[in-house]
Amino acid sequence: MIPEFRNKHTLEFVILKNTLARKLRTPRNDRVRTKRGGVCARGDEGEMTPVLTPTSSGCEKKTGKEGKRGSVSETESIGAEDPLYVELVQNAFELFSTLGYRKVSTDMVAEKLGVTKSAIYWRFKSKKGLLLATCDYYYRLWREDIFVQARSTSDPVLQLERVIRATVKRCLFDAQNRFFSAEVFHASFTDQDICKSWADFLADGRKRMVELVARALTAKSLLSENARINTEWLFFTMEGIKQHSGFEPEIINRLQCESMVASLTHIALYGPGISIK
Repeated sequence: MIPEFRNKHTLEFVILKNTLARKLRTPRNDRVRTKRGGVCARGDEGEMTPVLTPTSSGCEKKTGKEGKRGSVSETESIGAEDPLYVELVQNAFELFSTLGYRKVSTDMVAEKLGVTKSAIYWRFKSKKGLLLATCDYYYRLWREDIFVQARSTSDPVLQLERVIRATVKRCLFDAQNRFFSAEVFHASFTDQDICKSWADFLADGRKRMVELVARALTAKSLLSENARINTEWLFFTMEGIKQHSGFEPEIINRLQCESMVASLTHIALYGPGISIK
């Protein structure tokens, strides 16, 4: 009787697995399944892209010799057909970015959407898991924004300027985004997972910016070797302004967006303390 039960159980599992696979939008041969059930699709160049809506949390992988980008976390998506997952992340972002991480409870998120707490814990396991998914949402929006700006022109210097402008508007002048990223930054001091999430985002952003700065330096016949150090100063300056605005919010109002963009672009091209000739 026991072997018969196991065979029946295995058969039911295979049927269920095949049924779920047919419901996913991506052909089976083009999917890579993650530990937590998230699904990624292969792009034209072999890069893994999440089979999710643009605002949802997914998984990211590197290809080639470098392998995976970090470990798989509990923030990965349940699947491509779970709109509630996306709504929970978006609403959690609104609450975290206005009230702060510590003041927001899962009860508040559930009440805002009119769902039970079990709907949250089934998808995110914990409040921290929900925050990490919200971080992925924040990171994804920034990446999509700078991708659009970089593709809007073929001039490397204009690409750099437009990406910096988009970053300044999103990360500094948008009050919700500024508050949320500051909350994540402070939470990262006491939690390794949040710290890793923030560090990975900065590393990814720094890598993308270094490439833009290097192309801009080459276009202006400047030393492309300075791209990394100039990018570091660019990030230091933006993070400093953001943290300073936490206890002196009016600093953002005093600093005009375009003048800030011009100053940051100057740092990216010439480094700190070098006058424009």
